[in-house]
Parts: sequence; C-alpha cells; structure tokens
Amino acid sequence: PSAVNLSFEEGDYCFSPYPPIFLSWEFSDPELPEDNQTAYRVEISTDSTFFNIVNRSCDPNLSNPNARCQTPSTRYASANLSYDTTYYWRVKVWDSRSAESAWSYPPNNPISPPFPTSPPGDSFDTDSYRHPWPDFSWYPQSPNVGELIQFCSVYEEVVEGEEVRIICPTDLTSCYDTSCEIWEWDFDGDGATDSTNKNPTYSYSGAGTYQVTLRVTDSLGCACTTDSKNLTVILPLPRWREVAPF
Repeated sequence: PSAVNLSFEEGDYCFSPYPPIFLSWEFSDPELPEDNQTAYRVEISTDSTFFNIVNRSCDPNLSNPNARCQTPSTRYASANLSYDTTYYWRVKVWDSRSAESAWSYPPNNPISPPFPTSPPGDSFDTDSYRHPWPDFSWYPQSPNVGELIQFCSVYEEVVEGEEVRIICPTDLTSCYDTSCEIWEWDFDGDGATDSTNKNPTYSYSGAGTYQVTLRVTDSLGCACTTDSKNLTVILPLPRWREVAPF
C-alpha cells in the first residue's frame, strides 16, 4: 500500500487559536485494488529531515513514535501548530492486512531513508500571525423601542470631574501582533454598515428581533466577522396613573 496525491489545505483563520491546517492523501494499492486503508500516521516537523517532529497524529504528547490512527480517514486536521512557521509533513498508511507503507511526502513522493540531500517533499507555511477575534455585548439586554443601547467591543472609560465612569467594562475584541483599525457594525442584518465606532450606541424604532454583527479589520488588512447575534427589542410597558373614584 501507499499514500498518494498528498495535499495541504488552509481553513478559515478567523476565530482559530492555531493555524487551521488540513492534510489529506489518497490510499493506493495497485496489487489489490479492492483493498482499503485501516490506519495512518502523520508526522509534522520544522525540518526536512524530520529530526524535530512537533506533531504526530494520535500521539498528542509525542511519546509514542509507533502511534497510528485506526481509521480509514484520509484527512488529518493538525493541532497546536505555530504561526509564521515553515513545516514539512509525511504520512504512512496500513491496509486491511496490516501491511505498512513507506513514508510518503507531498505532493506524491514515497521515500525511505536515507533522504537525498534536497528536502524529500514540499513544505507549507502557516500565516504570519493570528487573525482578529471580534466579539461584543450590549446593555440593556432587552431594550425597549426607542431606548438607547450601548454596544461594547473594547474597554472604554470616561473621566467626569474627579470620577471615572466605565462605559464598557472589558476587551471582548482582540487583535494579535497588530492593532484593530476598523470597526463595522450591522445592527439590522441588512449587510450595510450602520456604525464605525468601537463602542457605538443605537436605538430601534420598532419591536422585534434584530441580527447584529461586527466586522473588525486589523492594521495589516485582515478582517473577521462575528456570527450574528439576536437582539430582541420590546414594547415599553404602558404608563398608567391612578384616578380617584367619584
């Protein structure tokens, strides 16, 4: 058996604490075309000789060099890789008879040690830094029609005389190794930008549930958008006054 057609794919870097890297391959056994994969082992290293292995499938502590994943899956989602790093990877597979393949290197290169002087396979690079992580809250939580709502994405305070008043109590939005530059708020789910303030205020003229999103762009131009959050606006309670009986 062998692993062929190795490929590398990047996922969505937004809301990902580690680079979202997916490695895949195809199982091949020309001698037994009806055969299938029963296990695999992927290794990822920062050097082309695989002396410094930093990730091994089904071996999170890197304590078992013989570890294998008992699955027919031909796709591996790597975990805990670093940003701004060059990696090399390889894979070997087992068939239904427990026969073990040689290591295969991308894009399609089964090689057994000793390695040639050049790298045995293609490398891949992770993105240079972690992308923005926008998030927000608002108060009051259940506003009335026409009531001013305070939206919060980052900490904000104002000094009033000798007192400090907290507008937004915490940083909910983060930009990593850069600064957050652009805020784009959509308060009604129509796709249009309703505010570019960090912590804007807004009010609704009608009762109902509105979809709110925030898109943040950092100083290097990377942008991420939150999932929609549902904000429910209610009608105020009717006012009443007591009338003395006749």
